[in-house]
Amino acid sequence: MITAATEERYVDAAQWRDELNQLRSKRSDRTKQK
Repeated sequence: MITAATEERYVDAAQWRDELNQLRSKRSDRTKQK
């Protein structure tokens, strides 16, 4: 049970990191265009 919870948390963290990275890259692209 503990491992399952940790795995879920790890996956959630990975998804958050991917989304944040995408937002950052979009933001940097916008600044580059200006």
